[in-house]
Amino acid sequence: MKYNIIDNGKDEYLLFLHCICGNNNIFNQQFEFFKDYYNFILVDLPAHGEDKYTIDNAFTFKTISKDIVNILKKEKLKNVDVISLSLGAMILDELLKIAPVNMFKNVIFIGDIVGFPFSIIRYVFNYFTKHINCI
Repeated sequence: MKYNIIDNGKDEYLLFLHCICGNNNIFNQQFEFFKDYYNFILVDLPAHGEDKYTIDNAFTFKTISKDIVNILKKEKLKNVDVISLSLGAMILDELLKIAPVNMFKNVIFIGDIVGFPFSIIRYVFNYFTKHINCI
């Protein structure tokens, strides 16, 4: 999973999880506002941004969440704040189930559909990656 850390010289970290058919640019206004308070962790979800996902790769909310936990462990980050939108919020829901207790401090869910069947998300996701050039 491709990720980027933007060091704004702060002690706190803010993780952004974007929506389907989008990327981290959707948070540009938040970047501008929060740059005086946080360093940023930007994750490219599968088939978004610079991620190298192919249609043959298997992924689930759980595997994506494990990848994010591994990134935060690799970077030795704890007490991270999170802003998540739509698909990102659904991933955050799973992430909170598997992450160590002290990994996250404050979380914001925007447009989360808790309990939405992953099989439907995967179908929509595969449709977008095959037929629409928006990811």
